[in-house]
Amino acid sequence: MALLTAAARLLGAKNSSCLVLAVQHANVSSMNLKDVLSNLIPKEQARIKAFRQQHGKTVVGQITVDMLYGGMTGMKGLVYETSVLDPDEDIRFGGHSIPDGQKLLPTAKGGEEPLPEALFWLLVTGQMPTEEQVSWLSQEWAKRAALPSHVVTMLDNLPTNLYPMSQLSAAITVLNSENNFARAYSVLQRSLFGNTTHVLGSDWRKAHFKFHSPFSDLAFALQVEKGGAQSIQMAVQGTLIKYLLFSREEKDCNLHSSLCNLSQREQEQALAAVLAGILWTAGATQKAVICFVNKDIHSTSILDYSSDNFIERVGSMLRTPTFPIWLCNINGNYSILFCTNRQLLSDWKMERVFDLHFYSGQPSQKKLVHLTIGPLIPSS
Repeated sequence: MALLTAAARLLGAKNSSCLVLAVQHANVSSMNLKDVLSNLIPKEQARIKAFRQQHGKTVVGQITVDMLYGGMTGMKGLVYETSVLDPDEDIRFGGHSIPDGQKLLPTAKGGEEPLPEALFWLLVTGQMPTEEQVSWLSQEWAKRAALPSHVVTMLDNLPTNLYPMSQLSAAITVLNSENNFARAYSVLQRSLFGNTTHVLGSDWRKAHFKFHSPFSDLAFALQVEKGGAQSIQMAVQGTLIKYLLFSREEKDCNLHSSLCNLSQREQEQALAAVLAGILWTAGATQKAVICFVNKDIHSTSILDYSSDNFIERVGSMLRTPTFPIWLCNINGNYSILFCTNRQLLSDWKMERVFDLHFYSGQPSQKKLVHLTIGPLIPSS
């Protein structure tokens, strides 16, 4: 609502509350804040998109030199979603004044002032929370209340007269060491690029898609060099195998006819179809953008996290994927394990004895490794 209030005032509306009330979302009864946001965010994105399409070219004010020298006083230059500071009405949170918030927001038992959790809910969702929602949020915060010892030590060593907001700012900055997103992002960078700082370097510029010779044991296989691009190349390799084995109606799921008996033209057509499909899927089947890099690109350096304490979660599709194709990471080297029989995943009888094929992508491999999986035979 605060966003609509600000937008209405930017457009010069005299009664911005009309615009706010006209599109205010209905309250979501869920106690889980994530569930509430998953319902609100798509609606808010669509509303903002429509608003910008209608008013994107609207002029909202003039800027003078005095405004620039005066600290941007009086300039309309930003839409701020959580609050609006009005020179006449004072600050409003989520469209509500401070007195309104004191009356409407849940308080602690026996208390008179709103709980911080209640105000946080209002700022994030634009909605007045229920007591149950505030209670849920309080419990979630309590689960995350423990501070790492190095943060506690730092706070204890700060001067006692340091401004509280400065202490809070310092603590939040140091807590970046526990940032799961940064940790996972670091692992992803290493997986994709081989490092966390120098992205899309020389090994990426040299990387390309090149098949083995047509009509050979590895006609379906990409020649993969060591380097940061290996993970991407082998992911494409797995999708190529899926396309060649299971996506072409005129072809049987046969190792020789589907994977080995390929001409150069068929190799190129398969690669083009696979890359187009990957890009289109990445663009949510709406838009695909291709970037051509002609120079080194550097990313901002982040802490060099160790993967020893990083929890790697494997999805439920590991044992029963849609197609019997697995992208493996063995000691940092990516490889493909696959079966030509799709019934392996739908008929339990096929699991008694079945064949798998292994492609490492290494230059030294000249043919597929054939594995027969069956029950253990007791030794005599």
